[in-house]
Amino acid sequence: MLSSLNLQPVLQQTIVSDRRHHRRVDTTCNALIRLSATLTFRCLVRNVSMHAAQVLCEPRYALLVHRNRPLDLSIAFPFDGAVRGFTARCRAMYCESLSEARPDVAPGMVMGLEFAELDQGPRQLLAGFIGTLAEAPG
Repeated sequence: MLSSLNLQPVLQQTIVSDRRHHRRVDTTCNALIRLSATLTFRCLVRNVSMHAAQVLCEPRYALLVHRNRPLDLSIAFPFDGAVRGFTARCRAMYCESLSEARPDVAPGMVMGLEFAELDQGPRQLLAGFIGTLAEAPG
């Protein structure tokens, strides 16, 4: 269901906010959100910064996420034809329904996830990925 959603214009119209203090770059990466040892679900990363990521997921899963409750986000970053795994402890800052803003699109939820802790290795991987996106043409 997530791969069939064409939400880029929707995200630009409804989720742009003055509350962002760090530059974000647009991307589309597969990711997993782990709420507990037995509860993990898929999502798509729509944009990322050194301090946060915005993800798109199905409403039935997003509604399980509680604001400020710790969770793990694992992102598959594409690098030079390979995929590198990035994992960070996060907390949900917001969760918004796309169907309320745009009834003409399939149901989906957008969540803002702030990275709580990043060790040096994951921080370097994230910086490298953001650097490749910032340098990419168009």
